[in-house]
Amino acid sequence: KKLSSWRASTLSIAGRICLINLVLTSLPLYIMSFYRMPKMVTKQLTTIQRNFLWDEKKMAWVPWEKICRPKKEGGLGIKKLDAFNEALLAKWR
Repeated sequence: KKLSSWRASTLSIAGRICLINLVLTSLPLYIMSFYRMPKMVTKQLTTIQRNFLWDEKKMAWVPWEKICRPKKEGGLGIKKLDAFNEALLAKWR
């Protein structure tokens, strides 16, 4: 719901990627740093990210796995939430 006001046809892909990285990844950050997120929650958050990036109705032309690669490897630098959760948990162990 926080991103619904940003849904505009004039928002570029780069702007959407920026919002995904800044908002959708940071919202669950505190919880992810202490608890392992259930797969279902991670899957739902990933679905929200995908729908926001591709504007729900548009077809995705690039696989999500490729989009989640680092920019150096040709991806868009969007963090995979399950891997990010594991990294945050490993930090505290």
